[in-house]
Amino acid sequence: MDTPWEQGDLQLTPELVLRLVRAQGAELDSIRYLNEGWDSWVYTARDRQAREWILRFPKRAEVVEQLDREVALLPLLAPRLPLAVPRFGLLGQPGEGYPHRFVGYPRLPGQTGLERLEDAFEVSSYGETLGAFLAVLHAFPQQEACRLGVEADEEEGLVEWAEQCEASLLESSAILDARTRERALELLRHPPPPSTAPVLLHNDFFPEHLLVEGGRLTGVIDWGDVALGDPGADLAGLFAWRGEPLLAAGLAAYRKGRALDDAAVARLAARARFFSVLHAADELEYGVTAGREAYTRAASRTLSALG
Repeated sequence: MDTPWEQGDLQLTPELVLRLVRAQGAELDSIRYLNEGWDSWVYTARDRQAREWILRFPKRAEVVEQLDREVALLPLLAPRLPLAVPRFGLLGQPGEGYPHRFVGYPRLPGQTGLERLEDAFEVSSYGETLGAFLAVLHAFPQQEACRLGVEADEEEGLVEWAEQCEASLLESSAILDARTRERALELLRHPPPPSTAPVLLHNDFFPEHLLVEGGRLTGVIDWGDVALGDPGADLAGLFAWRGEPLLAAGLAAYRKGRALDDAAVARLAARARFFSVLHAADELEYGVTAGREAYTRAASRTLSALG
């Protein structure tokens, strides 16, 4: 059986992608496969001005609904946020045997934090930027988000997710040392209570979706998992990237933007660590099964930061 990241309604090729974009009237060429994840294939192309574009193709019908939310939401978020987000210049329609809508946008500058995982950076500066970014994002009106089709992540779903992650970690003895694994399992088995009222989440705010260039943060990509939920889910990305130092720096900026007291910040930090374990367990499974060493390395680093 295919793993979730391999499943799709068909397989794309550069030749098919070129026919699809040309059918939309887009003057793009030099099509090249870039990457793929759980939900989408990603290709690059160039326009007549030699600008590079990102093309995202959903693998399954349910992913199109996520894409529709991105298309509706990001134009409203872009002017508010202190980092760049995709601005869709191509809204593609099904054709050439490919059954789903797809999107394209001029590529944002930088490489992902996952690609630059080992790079040194100024933790206080990155933390301030990321914390301020999340404070603005999480202040977006919930009623407006609901109107645009954003749904809530239910707390009950975390129980099943934690159980799946526990099973995955129990099988990871060849990768994780016993102390790291037990610390992670302890968090999964005894999760901290929800931190605050639900907010609008990026919901996959981890290094693979944060762009950096020249020692500074430049953008945030891949908004397909956007939802209403616990803010700790987004703050987990800071812990996943550089452990307690980046989380603390981010929370210092976040609390200013959200006017939080010490108790609220402590609850957020606890939830961020919890969500970072959930994400790391998924990354570990994905990295091992799909042969993506960068994800395995990132997951191991996150879990080791638990102390």
